[in-house]
Amino acid sequence: MTSAQAAHAALGYGGFMLGGMALALPMAALREVVPMVSLCPLPTPNPAVVGGLNLRGVAVPVLDLRLLLGQTAEPLAAPCVVVMVHEGHILGLLASAVTGIFQTADGEVKHVRSDAGAMAICQGTLVRADDGAMVGILSPAAIAAQPHVPLTEDPEPQRSRPLAEAVAGSDPDGDSLSDIEAHFPVMLLRCGGIALSIDALSVAATLTAPSVTPSALAQGHCKGVIAHAGMSVPAVDLQAMLNLGALPCDDAQQAFVLNTAEGAVAFLISEVLDVVRCRRDAVIPVPAFALPHPALFAGALPASALPADATERGDVIRSQCLLINGEALRAQEQVHNLASVAQRRQGAQTAQAGQGGDARSFAKAMHDGQGAQPLLTYMLAGETATPLNQIQEIVSWRPDMAVLEPRGKLLGMLVQRGVSVPVLCLNGLLGLPAPAMTATMSVLLVASDGECVGFAVTQLRSIETSSWEPSLQGGPSPHSHAGQGLRTRQLAKVGPPGEERMLPVLDLQAMARQLQSGALVATPA
Repeated sequence: MTSAQAAHAALGYGGFMLGGMALALPMAALREVVPMVSLCPLPTPNPAVVGGLNLRGVAVPVLDLRLLLGQTAEPLAAPCVVVMVHEGHILGLLASAVTGIFQTADGEVKHVRSDAGAMAICQGTLVRADDGAMVGILSPAAIAAQPHVPLTEDPEPQRSRPLAEAVAGSDPDGDSLSDIEAHFPVMLLRCGGIALSIDALSVAATLTAPSVTPSALAQGHCKGVIAHAGMSVPAVDLQAMLNLGALPCDDAQQAFVLNTAEGAVAFLISEVLDVVRCRRDAVIPVPAFALPHPALFAGALPASALPADATERGDVIRSQCLLINGEALRAQEQVHNLASVAQRRQGAQTAQAGQGGDARSFAKAMHDGQGAQPLLTYMLAGETATPLNQIQEIVSWRPDMAVLEPRGKLLGMLVQRGVSVPVLCLNGLLGLPAPAMTATMSVLLVASDGECVGFAVTQLRSIETSSWEPSLQGGPSPHSHAGQGLRTRQLAKVGPPGEERMLPVLDLQAMARQLQSGALVATPA
């Protein structure tokens, strides 16, 4: 391995997607990633140059590699631009998504033979150590040498100098890379007016203008789901997760994705400010009592350890920025549960696509003893569970939601997404003592026959997968008392091996149907 190859391996690679191609640039050539706004025309005969991007007052040519390779260039849903730097010049590469900074298991590029010209831009392939994906490694020199591709003089050469010097100063045998290894890539980001940072190697992807859609997973810090890589990924308010307040909904302009063993989770932020290299020994400790959630932080980076232009960007990095512990965030219990449930729920939705989502298909699945399903567990007279696919949405209970005085089991009415929804006390429907109306109460919204019913529960517990047990004898009729229904419904086994517990399963869609048909009475006569 040459010294340059060893240096690139130590620094890692920045991965991105373009259409169906997984590509990457050596970190030495990666400047930053920015959202693509409108491009201005540039006078060049190369049709792959799709325009110029205004980057802080500098016109940066943007190259669509698909056109360079003779492929069809379909419109991208949320395009961004990867800014490449080479020999004192910069060039933008169009991308459909960023897949994060990564290192490889063996560090070597498997070189491929190609004809001269456009095909030479790919110098070889690597297998990512984090997800096993095959990635094409781009050659910055070959890209820069393409005919009629204009390059812009780097307006911020000081940002590349330390990196270039580190690579050039490596030992010829590739054994002395201590200066490179003493640094790590850091993604600087903003949540509202708070400056934060995270080890860029822990980030799998960044998303521009994420569209958060409603989901049954929307509870606590989770605001819904984002479509990413063909999956519905839970979208979490990072600022709230860190106990630093809530990110305003209109300020969730970007997101970054962390991969866990269970699945992916996206974290909503205001914007990514930059990706820079910092010395590992520059991280300073922060007293635990000064942080609302100290386990999720690795310390702080003083402004003096960051490039001068990075501290100016966004006008939020003043004396320091807190450094998030990516591994601790990834291992956080809510993140773990959301990733696990989202992955299983997507599989369950695919498997149940032909069944229909009403109470009849639920009852059939229960009777047939079908396989594991995700459950939402909550407190009634003990822990109780309901299949997650019955819950349309979860909202926090607030006294000002009620537009009626409480009457019997009916707590009131709320307006949710333009629909009037009756909210009923689930304890009351089941003949259980009325709970205290506290801030911990949640409302489970359940759809049935085109209408929505809200069931108020005292406390949510968790989202878990289950193994169905055989049905109990003597199941209730559709018109039996709901309290009896809870005691005679099928049980489900939940929990990890060795810690399993049996929970009663409540069919809320059946209960909603009983309310609609008059079999259950919600208000006094």
